[in-house]
Amino acid sequence: MHTLVIFDVDGVLIDTDKGSTKDILIQLGKEKEVEELHREYLRRKDAGPWGLKELMELLKGYSYDELMEVSLAYCTSHLMLGAYEAVQELKKRSYEIGSITSSFDVITHALQEVVPLDWIEGTKLEWNNGICSGGIARKIDRYTKRDILSEY
Repeated sequence: MHTLVIFDVDGVLIDTDKGSTKDILIQLGKEKEVEELHREYLRRKDAGPWGLKELMELLKGYSYDELMEVSLAYCTSHLMLGAYEAVQELKKRSYEIGSITSSFDVITHALQEVVPLDWIEGTKLEWNNGICSGGIARKIDRYTKRDILSEY
């Protein structure tokens, strides 16, 4: 029998209160915009998903390489205590290890360099010649995670 173990990212693999996307944006100097969006999210969250599109628009103009450098340093410094060891132990026991997150794709790529996940799915950004357009190619939120899980 094949066993699959799925981890969330924010608050599970990454030690964060606000979420990795918001943390990265704050590191990029977008603290005011993130705080405004977070307040609006808190007002709207019970009505359904809101805010992912608006957060991703704040990444517009950044290169993949810039975002990867920040994301790799972030994932390394914010890795949840014991996360790496837990994944390694599960892999030793022949489990397939995956993760599904609403965090954007550069964070997922960086996290996969830090933690030996078999796969990770995150919100995919739109790119033009290595520059983020601020658009979303594939959105992942709390309502779409189940559909993604069913693919695996």
